[in-house]
Amino acid sequence: MSDKTTPVNNRQENDHERLELIINATGVGIWDWQIQTDELTFNERWAEIIGYRYDELHPIKFDTWASYLHPDDLIRANELITQHFNGDLEFYEVEARIKHKSGHYVWVQASGKLVEWDMDGNPKRMIGFHLDITERKKAEESMVLASQLLNESERIGKLGGWEFNLKTGDLFWTEETYRIHETTPEEFNPTVDAGVDYFLPESKIVIAKALDEAIKNGVGYDLELETYTTKGRKIDVRTTCTVSMEDGVPVRLVGIFQDITEQKNNQRKLEKVIVNCQLPIQH
Repeated sequence: MSDKTTPVNNRQENDHERLELIINATGVGIWDWQIQTDELTFNERWAEIIGYRYDELHPIKFDTWASYLHPDDLIRANELITQHFNGDLEFYEVEARIKHKSGHYVWVQASGKLVEWDMDGNPKRMIGFHLDITERKKAEESMVLASQLLNESERIGKLGGWEFNLKTGDLFWTEETYRIHETTPEEFNPTVDAGVDYFLPESKIVIAKALDEAIKNGVGYDLELETYTTKGRKIDVRTTCTVSMEDGVPVRLVGIFQDITEQKNNQRKLEKVIVNCQLPIQH
């Protein structure tokens, strides 16, 4: 008899060991919620994520745990749990802030699933995990802030950017480039031909030749030209291009697109004043 049961026991032990390894490697906190009694059990890592030892929190009720959630996230979490209980969501998943023992909030990805119901079909047991995603959220927030700062800098300097992928034919404009053209991504789909067509005749010849040299021979440019916006307003712009090469072949064009109308107008006024003054030449 023992010979037949030992392999099964060994497999169960091996499965348990593998599960422990996975939990330790991923750093997830495991939780088990007895819904009808409100009892919540969890592993050591679950407590560590919010700065506690296991024995400082155990035993705990679900409502007690919920009190650690940020108020805004608690509302969302309750909505998703209800949707999962009603069968509208296969899994319960939410990114939420939980108050750390030190007083600050940490971000966790909470996921769970109902695994047991009572005789009347009411939810009885739900299990899931918490994963600390604080560093990821900080990185995301830093990227958003950097994007906002870049966008504001572009707006103040009236300096946009563009990128043309020669392999795919995709042309990308930054927000300020759209603003300079007095349009939006929803109103205008930028293409090289469409962009070139807005330049005034003399400038159109210059930019078309410069783009051709960049695409065919990898020659960059830095030009001051005249163009129209999509609303028909004439403006002066500075446009540049830097070419990226692969195996001697141009593959990507990147540049700036800056509204320099004010500077050019001031320059023209100054030139006009100098001409009109007709100052005598000093010998």
